Amino acid sequence: MNRAGSLFPLLLVGLLAMGSFWLEHIVSSEDRSGLRNVRHEPDTMVENFTVDHFDARGQLQSQLVAQQLQHFPDDDSSELDAPIIRFLGEGRLATFTARKAFVSSRGEQVLMREDVRGDRPPQNGSPRQTLTTEELLVRQGEELARTDKPFVLTHGNLQIQGVGGEWDNLKGQFRVFGQLQAEMPGQPTQTTP
Repeated sequence: MNRAGSLFPLLLVGLLAMGSFWLEHIVSSEDRSGLRNVRHEPDTMVENFTVDHFDARGQLQSQLVAQQLQHFPDDDSSELDAPIIRFLGEGRLATFTARKAFVSSRGEQVLMREDVRGDRPPQNGSPRQTLTTEELLVRQGEELARTDKPFVLTHGNLQIQGVGGEWDNLKGQFRVFGQLQAEMPGQPTQTTP
């Protein structure tokens, strides 16, 4: 009986070692077969954050703000809730908002989706510009925003509806790539009795 009692710890250590080797084998075979990378599950969540981007001179160029960020390790992307992108350069203020956004692995592109809105206040003699669409790809470093979806752009009293366009914030221009319909309200006519 004494001998069986002394073998129990040795048997327990042996079972633990076999379990460790088995677990390591399962995990490494998932890595080799790519099973681990197939799962699109967040590994990090951040609430209420701001990321500032600076130009080469150290001046604040843009901000990315969101209520929540989820990072996905399988493709190194991030999903944002209630994102806001602000361009803050002198004479070229602009703000873009949406319900959701998806950020590329290096953060250079932000795909904004659902109820996307852009606003550029009056500045440098140019009237207010607003944009509404359902999807907008924003390249922060270049201050460009592009859509291939239907959009409505207002520039002062001019309203433009189209499909596909690009907002160049550095130049203060919007280029239309596809269909276009513009409406510029005229002055109301007065009739005299």
